[in-house]
Amino acid sequence: MSVVLPAAAAQTSGAGPDAVTQAAAREIQRLALAELRMQPSPTPDDYLISYYTLRLAQQLTPDDADLSRKVAAAAWATGDSDLLIDATRQVVRLDPDDTVAQLRLIISGIARQQTVEQRLAAYERFLGPAGERLRPEVRSRLALDAALLLRERGDAQGFVRMLRQAIDLDGSNKSAVQLALTYFTSEVDDPVGRFEMQLNVLYADPIDPQVHYSIARELLAQGAMTSGRRFFSHASQLFNLGGKLPPSFGTETLSLRFQTEGPAIVRDALNAELSVMRSNAQLRRQAAIERDLPLDDFVDPAEVRLDVELDKMRILAALALGDTETVEAALTDLEKSVVYASMQLESEKTRPAGYTADQASSLIISMFIELQLYRLWCDSRRETVDADIAAMTAKAPGVARLLEPLDPWLRLRDGEYEQAIARVDQMQGGPGRVGEIARGLALEKLGRTKEAVQVLLESTRYAPLSAAAAWARHHALALDPSSTPMTALGRSLDSMAAAVPRYIDDMVYDPKTFMDLQVDAGPRSRDPMQPFYVTVRLRNLAPIPLGVGSDRPINSRLLLQPHRDNNVGFFFGELFPEVVELNRRFRLDPRETIEARIPVDLGASGVILSLNSLNNHRIRWRVLQGFVIGALQSFRPGPLCLSVESSPVEIVRLPQHRLTAEQASVLIQSGSPEELLGGVMLARAIMLAWPVRTAERPQAGIELFARALTTRLESALPAERAYLLAAVPPSEMEVNLMEFDHAAQAMLEDSNFRARPHAAVVESLVLLTRVTDPGSPLLAQAINAPWPEVAQLAGLIKTRLEEARPCVARATDVRAMFPPALKASEGGR
Repeated sequence: MSVVLPAAAAQTSGAGPDAVTQAAAREIQRLALAELRMQPSPTPDDYLISYYTLRLAQQLTPDDADLSRKVAAAAWATGDSDLLIDATRQVVRLDPDDTVAQLRLIISGIARQQTVEQRLAAYERFLGPAGERLRPEVRSRLALDAALLLRERGDAQGFVRMLRQAIDLDGSNKSAVQLALTYFTSEVDDPVGRFEMQLNVLYADPIDPQVHYSIARELLAQGAMTSGRRFFSHASQLFNLGGKLPPSFGTETLSLRFQTEGPAIVRDALNAELSVMRSNAQLRRQAAIERDLPLDDFVDPAEVRLDVELDKMRILAALALGDTETVEAALTDLEKSVVYASMQLESEKTRPAGYTADQASSLIISMFIELQLYRLWCDSRRETVDADIAAMTAKAPGVARLLEPLDPWLRLRDGEYEQAIARVDQMQGGPGRVGEIARGLALEKLGRTKEAVQVLLESTRYAPLSAAAAWARHHALALDPSSTPMTALGRSLDSMAAAVPRYIDDMVYDPKTFMDLQVDAGPRSRDPMQPFYVTVRLRNLAPIPLGVGSDRPINSRLLLQPHRDNNVGFFFGELFPEVVELNRRFRLDPRETIEARIPVDLGASGVILSLNSLNNHRIRWRVLQGFVIGALQSFRPGPLCLSVESSPVEIVRLPQHRLTAEQASVLIQSGSPEELLGGVMLARAIMLAWPVRTAERPQAGIELFARALTTRLESALPAERAYLLAAVPPSEMEVNLMEFDHAAQAMLEDSNFRARPHAAVVESLVLLTRVTDPGSPLLAQAINAPWPEVAQLAGLIKTRLEEARPCVARATDVRAMFPPALKASEGGR
């Protein structure tokens, strides 16, 4: 029988003499990845199987740097440090510029030293003249480790010396810079020095929102409003990009607007927000009435209120404007919110989980005290205040001490201004910002305006972005518009902040200002048997060194997403993206580039393209940096990350596609190594992904293929055997390959088998792909093999089969080898 598929004449692919060995290594990598992805929740043993499988490929191609990284990644996932160090040693040998692997190897060597003194001496050697050939970022991290070790010994002087050296070697070493800031803050009372160190952290990571946030708060606390607003805007942009705003950030934003744009804009914004909320509630309630629905589940618009913190802001903004109507309305809303929250806390059924009755009572008292404070602040509803205080005191006699913060305000509103000031001075634990505001108002009433202004401005230092601080600053400036809110310290900090270059601002808003991402998919046309590599280049465009990593300014985590431009009749409806971690460097200097040549055909997409090799395909690769999942469950670049797409690549159909089954079987059985590769790809595509949907699979041709594959296996060279075992499907997936599986198992029964080249690789592949019974004598034989890795792999395979965990040998359909996202796709034979 003939199998003829329409296409152009066959041609050679130009593969080299080592083509079979290279192809075997690649198929083994596919096998390792497929088996790992078949596990619902991979265990350390699954990663250990992956490690040993990848080691088989490494024995065939020991100089493959990308493969060595895969081996190291699998070793890391096993949790076995000895395996990881051995794998890392190979990475460093093949890529001396991989500073991450280099450091891991050095640290492991130092850790083997028996005493602290020996370890410190080793650090000193690497940080002295003997280590000058190491890149500074590696030495910086060694200095940081040494500093931490010295701190554990109580050597503060040595700790500081090493920490300073770590920062001098690499200012982008964020861990070192942050540790220096923490240490300096705890040991030295020097606000200028602390702020300088905060700026050092900023240069170490210019896109960390918390860094901008802390700098903004320092500036605003000292009245440096312009610079503070600059860095607060940066923090806002970065927090919003990351989708993780601090809980108080919304009210703090309003507070800053209150202080820089005036209270009217804040009052109007909050009134408008409340109006919209109540209007929407009214529309929903009206619709329910028209549909004759019960109204129990529909909130009365009059009961719709802002968050408590926003109502406090609304009260103070209106108070600053003398808007009595809004003050009273907002106070009423605040009262209702406090009453409602108290009722929720009093009931065990509605109380938040984890709250005890005592904790709930304490919170209720705190809320009621704060409510009285706002009433007194607005000089409103004094009778209600007195009644609530009397009720609280009667209900809980011990509450009197908690009511102490209200004393200055009560005296202030009773016209006892001197007594109010004296009471603030007597308050235990300090008056706090609200007590200081009461003092300022009392001074104002006494006509001591200058003192009042200074006290009010000083009260804003406690929490510069609170509603209270916004009101106090506004009131102080209303009393004396010529007063200077910025302190002497603030002027120093403002000067330092103004010196921060504008490229930092640019980085916060546009990643293209500090890095460049390029992708090159290679020749526009390629043979399906050619390894498919995509080259990715990531470059630092900033004028300062930038850290590299999944949580650093230059995000090293990439998603390579394939897109097919043609052939809607594909065997599978989609291709699967590959995740790549370019964690090979700690930093990139200005204009420096990481370049990685990534094999993109070793995962599920490579298998799918191989199975579709009887047709032409046009593929593009889109690279998404720091990728996240969007609202529509699609991938998109992460915050301040880039995306780029390659030019289309035409993968031409397999040159052997026009051969008859008889001709292809001859190539498989007795052809050259190059012809074997093409023949196996043809046979596998027809067996597993027969592309002609209008006709049944050519059973006779498939049987010819199966016999030819079996015959070639029995007479093949060791590298060819390794390739066949990794590339040919198991008989569970294609029943006609039963004899092939038997022949593979029979090879291991030959008493001279283990004396042949690559015997360990071949034996391991037979166990991985052809053994389905945990009681197989081949497993028992392999557990006693002279090669430790084969013996350990055999034990792991036996356990996995006993536990009925997924594996390629037992897979009944090729789709079982694909990740879950693909298993639901349409298509198949």
